[in-house]
Amino acid sequence: MWYCFFFLFKREEMLILTAVYNGTKHLLFSCGLAWIIYLCLTGQSEFLNKCLSWKYFLPLSRLSYCAYLIHTLIIIRYLLEAEDLMEFSYTSMA
Repeated sequence: MWYCFFFLFKREEMLILTAVYNGTKHLLFSCGLAWIIYLCLTGQSEFLNKCLSWKYFLPLSRLSYCAYLIHTLIIIRYLLEAEDLMEFSYTSMA
């Protein structure tokens, strides 16, 4: 999975290499994540399962799920309140 993130780091830019990387990076990352889930569900990796089900991750998981549920409402309200076209800025993006 780390290979998906850092494949093009400090490499010479080649069009075909960049195209293949951009076409397959999401698929390879998803396969890696699916493999981790498979290992945890079948009980083949007790250490990984214990790390991922650590009780101190619970508040963080609830907070991120809450943000996931309400972020769409905040974006829609922000866009509906705009009176004219908005220009791009890092403040509006945040």
